[in-house]
Amino acid sequence: KMKEINLLPQTVNPIKYQVKFEPDLKKFNYSGEVHTEIEIAKATSSILLHSKNLAISESYFTEVEDGKVMKIDAILIEFDLKWTTLKITFERELKKGCGQLFIKFQGTLNNQMTGFYRSEYISSNGEKKFMASTKFEPIECRQCFPCFDEPSRKAIFEIKLKIDADLTGLSNMPEKEQTLLKNGKKAITFMPTPPMSTYLFAMCIGEFDYLQGITNNGVAIRVFTPPGRKNLAAFALEVGLKTLDVYDDFFKI
Repeated sequence: KMKEINLLPQTVNPIKYQVKFEPDLKKFNYSGEVHTEIEIAKATSSILLHSKNLAISESYFTEVEDGKVMKIDAILIEFDLKWTTLKITFERELKKGCGQLFIKFQGTLNNQMTGFYRSEYISSNGEKKFMASTKFEPIECRQCFPCFDEPSRKAIFEIKLKIDADLTGLSNMPEKEQTLLKNGKKAITFMPTPPMSTYLFAMCIGEFDYLQGITNNGVAIRVFTPPGRKNLAAFALEVGLKTLDVYDDFFKI
């Protein structure tokens, strides 16, 4: 018997996600905001996307009408636990064209090694520490933030992390900007990704050491480890450097 599949309507498609995350590695939770630039192919009063184990505290839609930005508030938020979807109904119909969907959300850093989760390790001085990382393949990005979590729905990701100033934040792309904030925090903004599937989005927050090498074509590769263990990264770095060189040569990049 084939597994039942329920796909999102093709009438609403993501173009770009602008997501802010603020994880708490002591309370094992996080808050976030996402502005999703979307294209609406057919006028609708509701948007259906994916969400799993998340709390939604605010949502609205903005579109341009006669040169003015119009804010359209959500009046109903409904979850489907079977299909892990989120339906947001608005106070009036959203017209055909491009607009931006805003959602404020909260989640838990789970210990199930899926979605946005926590991992523990023992530091060099014997202290238990935690890091946060992600595993979204095949369809678990919906556990991290509300999104169109289907591989064919490719979009650009612009990620911003607000974390403790002594921690390192990593994502798919290089850092664009880092700003020191009050109360011992910092904000890291990453460069936009190419259009990609949700399961390819990744991030990691914690204390890290790293080893770095340069491929024959001048690409820097870093392998990150818990503090004091970068000696264990030598083999991974060696394989990574050789593999990328092979790929570059094979695909003529």
